[in-house]
Amino acid sequence: MDRIAVNEKNFILPPWYLVTGADPRQPKEFLATLTACLEQGIRLVQLRAKTLSLAAYQALAQSAIKLCHQYNAKLLLNCDVNTAETLAADGIHLSSDKLIKEFKSLPTHKIISCACHNIDELQRAKQLGADLVTLSPVLATTTHPHATPLGWEKFQALCAQVDVPIYALGGMTPDHLPQVKACGGYGIAAISSLWPAPKLANHPEDN
Repeated sequence: MDRIAVNEKNFILPPWYLVTGADPRQPKEFLATLTACLEQGIRLVQLRAKTLSLAAYQALAQSAIKLCHQYNAKLLLNCDVNTAETLAADGIHLSSDKLIKEFKSLPTHKIISCACHNIDELQRAKQLGADLVTLSPVLATTTHPHATPLGWEKFQALCAQVDVPIYALGGMTPDHLPQVKACGGYGIAAISSLWPAPKLANHPEDN
């Protein structure tokens, strides 16, 4: 799938989708690491900080949004829709458990990302108007060691069934990008291989 604009939001999806890692309870160190990632070329970030209180998450998010915008990057918040709206984030990432909820509406001016693991979740994300999804785990991952990997064959089959940009997640490194695209996926989503120091110099974006 070629690089595309995200609907009317005038943002070209990059091949790399960083999901933040490490301990966000140290904001200065966390933001310094995020800066290093942005300097390496990351332009799409999901702020994942489930250990923080709502107040701490909001404070970190405000700083992260400002920082990302300095690099013309987009920040998606892994939180509830109201919080994302209040903080004026670029978008929101919905975990798979949120997909089953009946949303009256999602903000059409926000980038919507959804976490998917099977065809039902992919179809639900499409129904909700998702701009992109993560599909996981493609390979074995230390983040979720007990999850059964999809493998490349099943990943390819799922990509063929839904017309939405799919980022492969789970055991991914920049070296996997050609394989992901060959299977019909869009890009790489990752924590450990993109945080804290993504090695993207030898992996130019494929137009």
